[in-house]
Amino acid sequence: MSAGADWSRTCKGCRCVETVMWPVKGSYSKETEAYRCNAPGSCQGYHMGTTRLFPYVPAWCPEIQKGTGDYGTKKAYPGSFGLTEAVRNEEAKP
Repeated sequence: MSAGADWSRTCKGCRCVETVMWPVKGSYSKETEAYRCNAPGSCQGYHMGTTRLFPYVPAWCPEIQKGTGDYGTKKAYPGSFGLTEAVRNEEAKP
């Protein structure tokens, strides 16, 4: 985890996130989606999650550092850790 991360947003919808296919642990034939950040900088290519994105935007994100406030997707609920029923249902979808 990164200190200074933005827990009110996720990287979902960010123009820098690339979806790639990733092998499922313990399987030679199954694959799942994985996410990599392609934003320019020292963290380009960083793994942002397998099957789903991290629940925060890392502090090193170049879009955060620009200070425009136009990055990722704002979460549908207030606070850092509470999940609404709609969010739980969305994450439970295959």
